[in-house]
Amino acid sequence: MHVRVLGTGAADGWPNPFCSCASCTAERSAGRLRGQTSALVDDVLLLDCGPETPHAAQRAGVDLTNLRHVLITHAHPDHCAPAFLLFRSWVSEDPLDVVGPPDVVDEARRWVAPDSTVRFTAVAPGDVLTLGSYEVRVLAADHLEGSVLYDVGDGDQRLLYATDTGPLPEWTVTSVTDAHFDVVLMEETFGSWQDHGTHHLDLATFAAQLERLRAVAAIDDHTDVVAVHLSHHHDASPPLEEHLAAVGARAVDDGTVVGHHEPVTSPFALGPVDPPSATARAEAAERLAGLATPAGALGRLGDLAVWVAATQGTVPPEPVERVRAVIFAGDHGVARHGVSAYPAEVTPAMVQLFLAGRAGVSALANQHGVAVRVLDIAVDADLDGPVAEHKIRRSSGAIHVEDALTPAETRAALDAGAVVAAEEIDAGAQLLISGDMGIGNTTPAAALIAASLGLPAIEVTGRGTGVDGDAFARKVEIVQQALDRAGDRVDDPVETLTALGSADLAAAAGFMATAARRGVPVLLDGVISVASAVLAERLAPGAAAWFAAGHRSTEPAQSLALDKLGLVPILDLGMRLGEGSGAVAAVPLVRSAAVVLRDVALLADLDL
Repeated sequence: MHVRVLGTGAADGWPNPFCSCASCTAERSAGRLRGQTSALVDDVLLLDCGPETPHAAQRAGVDLTNLRHVLITHAHPDHCAPAFLLFRSWVSEDPLDVVGPPDVVDEARRWVAPDSTVRFTAVAPGDVLTLGSYEVRVLAADHLEGSVLYDVGDGDQRLLYATDTGPLPEWTVTSVTDAHFDVVLMEETFGSWQDHGTHHLDLATFAAQLERLRAVAAIDDHTDVVAVHLSHHHDASPPLEEHLAAVGARAVDDGTVVGHHEPVTSPFALGPVDPPSATARAEAAERLAGLATPAGALGRLGDLAVWVAATQGTVPPEPVERVRAVIFAGDHGVARHGVSAYPAEVTPAMVQLFLAGRAGVSALANQHGVAVRVLDIAVDADLDGPVAEHKIRRSSGAIHVEDALTPAETRAALDAGAVVAAEEIDAGAQLLISGDMGIGNTTPAAALIAASLGLPAIEVTGRGTGVDGDAFARKVEIVQQALDRAGDRVDDPVETLTALGSADLAAAAGFMATAARRGVPVLLDGVISVASAVLAERLAPGAAAWFAAGHRSTEPAQSLALDKLGLVPILDLGMRLGEGSGAVAAVPLVRSAAVVLRDVALLADLDL
């Protein structure tokens, strides 16, 4: 969970622009300006939105274009300035959840059109909501009537957002027993002034609340406790930091990312990728037309040659000599629910077969000079050595009853794929192949494609390893249940992978998207590979221009997805082995396409 505190000040900020007290003067001299308190989680969930908040985000170097959920604690204008809904509506129609007490919702609703995509949810203490990949518990505050606090979790980490409030209601403290929060943002408004007579905290009552939370294991030594809603009622000396450190808390500047699990730069990057060279594509098409062959005689081999030249950015293209395949292996919870003709125990056995060089793809790779690497991303076994160096978990979840992954695991899988792509490219790969191994993997693949294309399960679900009759009907039912459970979360590609994918498919998507971003083409295999390619295109728009389809699988979802990606398979042999085998079988044709465009004479060179 990536938590950035956009503002750490009270309603009037600190320093108050109209005040010349010693506290404000000291803060002003230090160049420290604290705006109205708010926080941004993973760039998609905003806690409180005062009039300064959108600009505070920009000052912190982030924007709010990915915002999907806004949680507001109460109706005071430094926490609830719903004009932002109007400004957002001018540039975005993406869905947005706005959550808060009834008076907040009533006020905010006036700022949007009746047909707006903004969804309003009025809440009260005790409510529990699922917003995308977050579970939000609504807690009671000691402030305005109806004011609330929020407990936000993503399945991996947990945040308590506690402003504005006086001493926490006993029910709230009891409700967070054993929470072990990773981050607590709690107001500490009045410093050493204890006679303020308001529903806010000062240094003494702030410290008392922390003791109450420690007593129920809501916070512990690993919790990052950050004081917010700070004001000029703090003495200039000794520094606030000393007071807070004495009770196990700290103050941070606006825009600071908090939490002891400090994020590192992610190897995986979202966002559009540059296309293959348009100049090289045009020059290659011109060269193809000028070859000493009848016009169109090379058929799709000529089209493939133009694609190779465009991805290399050079005409004529270089021979495609260094091809590297990576097999992402993982198990799937749905395999225990009758969707496959084979047991899950086959997966680790096949990984050992890959390592021994005796699998189907191994024979083809040996014949065609393709390097093969296998990785245990989520095999339901304990495998040792380099094969497990990027392992995310043991088996992904059964997607019809639970998420495949936690949000943190999805990000880790995407990062793993990105790292592996970089390793293969740095080793000299000119062409990459994504292979797969995992009993039950055609079920999440079908679900990912159905979710991305907006199709029902019956249209995308295939027979995988050969299920029929009741088993096939059960597989269709499971895919549809998964789609229904995920709901509108599938509008976001990362959440789609979290809800419906698997660690191995997410890693493959990160692998492909990163290859495209690095300008290295990818040859796709069957339905598993293509499902990951569909997600790669959603994560990194434009990535599909770097993909070619190695073969047509017998799975219906693969053909539907290839049509969506605008790709025509090189081979159509009725294969359904997986492993990357169909793509490896197509490698000789890719190589042939490159050398034809490179080595065939031009008509202009003939002595006619």
